[in-house]
Amino acid sequence: MRSGFDAAHRNAPDIAAICEAEGASAVAIHWRTREDKYGGERAVDKIAEAKARLKIPVLGNGDIVDVESALRMFRETGCDGVLIGRGAVRNPWLLRQVSDALAGRPITVVNAAEQRRVMFTYFDDLIRRFNRPAGAIGRMKMFAGYFSKQLPHGDALRPRLQRAETVEALYEHALAYFERLDRHEAGDEAAFEAYLPPERPARGELSAEQAV
Repeated sequence: MRSGFDAAHRNAPDIAAICEAEGASAVAIHWRTREDKYGGERAVDKIAEAKARLKIPVLGNGDIVDVESALRMFRETGCDGVLIGRGAVRNPWLLRQVSDALAGRPITVVNAAEQRRVMFTYFDDLIRRFNRPAGAIGRMKMFAGYFSKQLPHGDALRPRLQRAETVEALYEHALAYFERLDRHEAGDEAAFEAYLPPERPARGELSAEQAV
């Protein structure tokens, strides 16, 4: 559930108490109201209030996109667990990394080989599931749009994938990127030099070509 309908009616703790009385084994509360949609100003007090009132587990939700934002939700609300949505699409290892942090273990570090394996495994699965390449391409681009945000220089990979018109082109762009990432991890500081777009001059300044 969300924290309420709007800022004047944030009644999630009351609704959560009713759910508990009716036999719910746990409740999840998103800090946003219905009126907030995807915006709003972060306020997790109703999650904390529900946790203080209820005996069943209370799960916190909303903008948990990395380890720190997960730990912050635990600290500020005392919740029993967290829900992770789009953050796990961008970083499929996030749940393990949050678990590492809570257990006091070193945070799992993911290398290029593992990132490539996960992206290509998902691509392969989409190809098997869709009868038409066009359907698979759309889903592949949607996933890549999230996934590439956590990759080094992913902002240079993303437009290449979005412009691809065939499944083969998507694989080629992704493979070319990960080959560069392998070199980068091996210590090649120039691995991405030719891959990145040229820097745009500041407004009012001339580019190198214009200055000649």
